[in-house]
Amino acid sequence: MLMLRDSKNKVLEFKNDLNKIAELGWKEFRTRDYVLGKLGGDFVWSDKTALVYKIGEGVPIFFRAELDALNTVSGPKHICGHSSHLSALMATYLYLKENPIQGYSIYFVFQPSEESYPSGAEFISKNFPEIRKCQAGFAFHTMPKYKAGELADPTFAFADYFEIKIKGKATHIKYKNENKVDALLVGAELLQSINKKRNKDFIINAGSFSGGDVPNKIAGEAKLSGDVRGFDPKYSKIGKDFLKKICADIQKKYPGINVSLYHNPSCPSFKNDIKISYGLKRVLGVKKDFKSFGTEDFSHYPVRKGFLLIGTGRKEELHSDNFFVPDAVTLKIFDNWLKISQNLDLIVG
Repeated sequence: MLMLRDSKNKVLEFKNDLNKIAELGWKEFRTRDYVLGKLGGDFVWSDKTALVYKIGEGVPIFFRAELDALNTVSGPKHICGHSSHLSALMATYLYLKENPIQGYSIYFVFQPSEESYPSGAEFISKNFPEIRKCQAGFAFHTMPKYKAGELADPTFAFADYFEIKIKGKATHIKYKNENKVDALLVGAELLQSINKKRNKDFIINAGSFSGGDVPNKIAGEAKLSGDVRGFDPKYSKIGKDFLKKICADIQKKYPGINVSLYHNPSCPSFKNDIKISYGLKRVLGVKKDFKSFGTEDFSHYPVRKGFLLIGTGRKEELHSDNFFVPDAVTLKIFDNWLKISQNLDLIVG
């Protein structure tokens, strides 16, 4: 029988090992093989680097952790907390396998590419049908600046990606006085219109602007790309309509060019299920709420959700090269998984 003390030792063993083999999204082959080596080959589904295990029979739910890391100047590194999430969930699987929860089928989802595109959450949702039958899904993510182990209930924005392409006719610089259409100038007008717009309910911003190919030509092409973000889905349409209008207006102003807009809703907004949120607050003592124009790919899972942020007790920003999660916080994630498992009737309902 696996004892609780042994499980906590495994959490830290797994975390230290995972930090040594950190890999980028969709390239987590050693990480996947490590999970297989520690948990065994009796998984219920695998595709690319994704792995799903299952314990028990009954009401289906799932727990998720992420496989991927982020790139740094010294190579891939878990400056996102994923090695802590992953090690805690691996140990939870081993513990619950010997101490099963009655009345529930618990899927353990080891997800690739939480930090990169395409989203691993979206991939699993589309390719593993059982996930869509789950009554709830749960996950944790570390959060700097909160007290160590402190929990928060988050709300995140949707994110729409957009791209605007401007095509005209490139000419040599000597024809500048005759050429009335400069794709870079047209792009600069669009950039001004987009990035000067301010609204408290949603954000629209072009973060990339490029064009031309050589310094002695009037640019024939330019491209802008960026995001629309907000909490209410209606602002997705408002943002898209705004982009369509300014593109149409500038097309009329410069008939010698072609302006095309690509708009893609790439990440849904996120908010926990009300009943699950209430249950988590009772069981885990969640006291804080957090709201951000940031995004969370856990939103891609088409089920009721219980996703919590857990404080690191440190000042290092998430994704900074010196970010790390103290062992005590990693163990706290494991403890929280067990509390959720033992109180599913209260939380899921």
